[in-house]
Amino acid sequence: MLCLIHQGNPIVAAVRHNLDRLKASIELAAQNNARLVITPELALIGYPPRDLLAYPELYKAEQRAMTELAQVSKEKKLAVLVGHIEKVPCIESNYFYNCATLFDHGKKVGTIRKQRLPNYDVFEENRFFEAWSKEQEPLFLDGKRLGIFICEDAWDDTPAFGVHDIKYHSEASSPWPQLKDCDLLINLSASPYSTKKRLRRQELFSQKARELQTPLLYSNCVGAQDDILFDGGSFACSKNGEIIKQAKLFETDTLLVNPLEDNTGTPNVIEYCHWKELSQALTMGLKDYGKKNNLSKAVLGLSGGIDSALAACIAAKALGPENILGVSLPTNITSTQSKQLAKSVAEALKIEFLEVNIAPSVERLSSDFCIPVTEMAYENLQARIRGTYLMSQANLRNSLLIATCNKSEAAMGYTTLYGDMCGTLAPLADLYKTEVYALAYYFKYVEKVNLPYELLLRAPTAELREQQLDTDSLPPYAVLDVALRDLIENQGLQFFAGEFDEFIEKYKLNKLFSRIMNFEFKRAQSGPVLKIHHRAFGSGWRMPLSKDLSQLDK
Repeated sequence: MLCLIHQGNPIVAAVRHNLDRLKASIELAAQNNARLVITPELALIGYPPRDLLAYPELYKAEQRAMTELAQVSKEKKLAVLVGHIEKVPCIESNYFYNCATLFDHGKKVGTIRKQRLPNYDVFEENRFFEAWSKEQEPLFLDGKRLGIFICEDAWDDTPAFGVHDIKYHSEASSPWPQLKDCDLLINLSASPYSTKKRLRRQELFSQKARELQTPLLYSNCVGAQDDILFDGGSFACSKNGEIIKQAKLFETDTLLVNPLEDNTGTPNVIEYCHWKELSQALTMGLKDYGKKNNLSKAVLGLSGGIDSALAACIAAKALGPENILGVSLPTNITSTQSKQLAKSVAEALKIEFLEVNIAPSVERLSSDFCIPVTEMAYENLQARIRGTYLMSQANLRNSLLIATCNKSEAAMGYTTLYGDMCGTLAPLADLYKTEVYALAYYFKYVEKVNLPYELLLRAPTAELREQQLDTDSLPPYAVLDVALRDLIENQGLQFFAGEFDEFIEKYKLNKLFSRIMNFEFKRAQSGPVLKIHHRAFGSGWRMPLSKDLSQLDK
C-alpha cells in the first residue's frame, strides 16, 4: 500500500488555502499511484485555532472543504485520511471533537476521535474540545486494519511544567490496547518543536512499532503559528522500529512510502544537530510570522552587540537581506567600536544600513523632562528614543520590527519597556545569553556569515552610561544561565535544594527567584517569543503579575 504523507504548513482559519495545498499533494499521490494520503492533525483549519473556534463560520467553512475533499478522493480514485473538527452532538455551545476521517473513492469509511486532550504548556484543548471516551470503531482499507490515533493519544506521560513534573494520562484513555491487532499504525500530529523533542518523539514511536510489531506512519505539520514552531520531520517506521524514511525538517514536504513492504535495512534518520536545528527553527519562525501577517520586510536596531547581530543574521536568512534595514542609533556614550561593529554586521549581511545620532534628542528630552544623567530614567530614555525611532521606520516601511532581547536579560528585567523590548516579534527571547553567543559562532563558522571576530569576544554591555558592562549588575552569564535554566525550566529543584549556594553567596544571587518573577509585568508586554525550549516566556508561561514570594524565595 503506497502512502503519501502530506507535511503541510497550514494557516489558521485559511481553510481554502490549506485545502488547495492538500489537493496539490493528492494530485502528486495520484500521479505516483499512491493508495492513501495522510494529513497532520487539524490540517484544514490549522493548529492551534484557539478562540476562533467560537465563531461558527469557521466550522461551516471546514464542512464545505470536507465535502470538496470527498469529491477529490472520488475523482482521483484514492483514499484520504484528514485531520479536522467535528461538532459534539447535543451540546448547544461550540464544543468539538478533534478528529481524523478516512474517505475512500469519495465515500466516508469512518472517523477516529482524539481521546487525550493536552492542557499544559502551550496547549489548552479543554477550552473547546471534548475527549472521546468510548471505544473506537476499527477502520479498514483494502482489508487492512488501520490503527489511527491523534497526537497526544500516543503519549502516556509528558513533562508539564518541567522535566521533573510529569503529567500522566489515565490508562483508560490509552489507545494502545485497541491498536494491538492492526496492520498499520497512523498518527496525525501537530507536535510543537522544542530542543531535542524530535529525538524523544522518534524514540517513542519506534518503541511502540517494535513492541506491537506493526509498521507506523507519523504525520506532523510544519511551520510557525505565532510563537509556536512545528518542525515537521514526518516519518515511517518498520515493524522493527527502524525509521525507514523521514520528511524534511522545518519545510513543507511529501513523503512517499510503502510501510507494508519489507523495509528492513539501514535506518534513514536525519542526524540531530542542535545548533543547525535552532538556526532552522528561528529562521522558519521569523519567515512564517512575516508571511502569515503579510509583512515581507523587517527593521531592527544594530547596537554593535551580539544580540542584534544574531537577530540580523536570522532576519536576513528568513526574509532576504534586501528586505532588512539595520539602524545604528548612537549617543554621546556610544563607543567608536560599537558604531564600527554595527556597520560591519550590516556589510557582512548585505543589508541596508542607517546611522542616526540621537544625542540631540536625548539631551533635549532629558532637559524637558528634568531627568538627571545620573538616574536610571536617563538610561531608559535613550532606549525609548531608539524604540520610537525604530517603530517609526517600521511604520514608514510597512515592516515588522524585530526585538533583539534574549531570555537571560528578559528574566532579570535587564530590558527597557518601550525601548529595546519594542518589536512585533522577539526571535531571540527564548535563547539564554550563552546560547546567543554559541549560535552566533555557528552562523560565523558553519553558515559562513562574515561576522566581525571582535563581536564574538566583546564583553556584553547595554552601553547606556560610560564604561557600562552587564557584569556591573548581573553575574557572569555562564553562571547566571545555569541558575536561570533551573528556575525557569526545572522548577528550581536544584536552586532550592541548595546546589547553587556557593554561587548565590559569591555572585549575590539571593532572591533570584523573586527578581525573575517581579519582572513579569515587562515580559507580559513583550511581542511574541519564538518558543524553542520546554518553558519559554510565551503563551505557555502563565505567571500572575501580582504576588508575594516572601515565603518561597531564599
